Amino acid sequence: MTMAVVPTLNITTQPPHLSEQCRIYFMGMKAHQLYSQNTGQAIFSCNYCNKTFPHQDMLKEHVKFHNESPHVCTHCNKGFNRKDKLNAHVLIHTGERPHSCSQCPKTFARKDKLSAHMCTHTGEHPFTCQHCGKGFAWKDKLIKHIRVHTGEKPYACSYCGKAFAQNDKLVTHLRIHTGERPFVCKHCGKGFARNDKLTTHVRLHTGERPFVCQTCGKGFIQKDKLTTHMFTHTGNYPFTCVHCHKGFVWKDKLINHVRTHTGEKPFVCKECGKGFAQNDKLVTHTRIHTGERPFKCKYCGKGFAQKDKLTVHTRIHTGERPYVCKMCGKGFTQKDKLTTHIRIHTGECPFVCQHCGKAFPKKDKLTVHTRSHTGERPYVCKHCGKAFARNDKLTAHIRTHTGERPYSCVQCGKAFATKGKLNVHLKTHAGKLPFKCSQCGLGFDSKEKLNSHLLIHDVKYPFICNHCGAGFPCKDKLSTHLLIHITESTHAALIVHSLLGKSM
Repeated sequence: MTMAVVPTLNITTQPPHLSEQCRIYFMGMKAHQLYSQNTGQAIFSCNYCNKTFPHQDMLKEHVKFHNESPHVCTHCNKGFNRKDKLNAHVLIHTGERPHSCSQCPKTFARKDKLSAHMCTHTGEHPFTCQHCGKGFAWKDKLIKHIRVHTGEKPYACSYCGKAFAQNDKLVTHLRIHTGERPFVCKHCGKGFARNDKLTTHVRLHTGERPFVCQTCGKGFIQKDKLTTHMFTHTGNYPFTCVHCHKGFVWKDKLINHVRTHTGEKPFVCKECGKGFAQNDKLVTHTRIHTGERPFKCKYCGKGFAQKDKLTVHTRIHTGERPYVCKMCGKGFTQKDKLTTHIRIHTGECPFVCQHCGKAFPKKDKLTVHTRSHTGERPYVCKHCGKAFARNDKLTAHIRTHTGERPYSCVQCGKAFATKGKLNVHLKTHAGKLPFKCSQCGLGFDSKEKLNSHLLIHDVKYPFICNHCGAGFPCKDKLSTHLLIHITESTHAALIVHSLLGKSM
């Protein structure tokens, strides 16, 4: 009887208490833990291909492919149960295609692939599904198809128990647990669990867009993107919302959309209880609690919780403004910014307050406005408990506690807590005083200062300015005020003395 080959654990670095000759066999025995010399972490190594794993059960799962498929490709380590299968597979790497179609120039690495291809010319589909009558050129394609009807999923994951109808789907799924990314981009080194994902990714580098719309000529890197695009021409969407009749290409997109009508939020945050209509929204939200920012800017290192936020941020460095207004030519880094900007030209204000009827060009403006009716103040200061209707107001308020003044004047160096305060200050350098008193014409650089000034007109004081009629509670206040009316070329002291004599 021929004994089965049993993989051994390759021990490259051992703890001091293990003998150098120690080679404990894998089958039926508890293996020694091996340790990485650099990290001290336990590792398990495959004797067939020297691949290492951090857990023993991962090695067990991996070894199955060697035991069940003893013929291994030297190019990619993929295993096969028959040598002829391996020989056919190797042709993928060498590029050899010895089997040619007699009807068209297409060539194939395997004869059975050619036989299946010939059915496209003859129309023959010898393998027919007894459930729905669909025909197939290959028997294994029929077997996989029948599982759609029977629901059979014979390939189960040993880690989480999830089952699959096809073995290749299981192999791909296992990489979620093992972290294996065997398909690596030669341009940037990024790894992928699936070859088709790599193929799509490479097109980002090459600029290739093989899927072209026959109607408008627009190209796409993925077939499903083209499929989605085609519906913009036909308008015949396969999935339609029963509430508003909006059409969708994908069923999962429709399911997410319907929740905007029903209000259903099945994905709930364990930390704060907030619900979300979509799981990816929950994942992003969770990063608020964990502080995780996995998307890093390659220019400045700043991290972001969402990839689209990084994309927009990167345009600050590159200067890219891909969204351009057709009316005035102004460019924007975000599509929603362009949409809002266009409303300046059209005058459109689609967001209407249900309390007072006031309309706004942006939804977030309506949200903030609505809080003036409801009294809601969701942004609370952790230092003093004061609440605000807007997050930017809270941010500015917090700086009164921290003393932070991030906005500095380039002309005099004076710093401010908010950008608005800086903008007002800059007008003093430009000689602009946009806030004018309606009673005396005096100008101010801020609305707050104008409001304070207006009090001198509203209250009757004993000391009155003969120039503008402003009143003051005491003579020295009036003296200071009078200097405003005096130009630099006037002898200030004499005129002040004269004016004070008249008012006494």
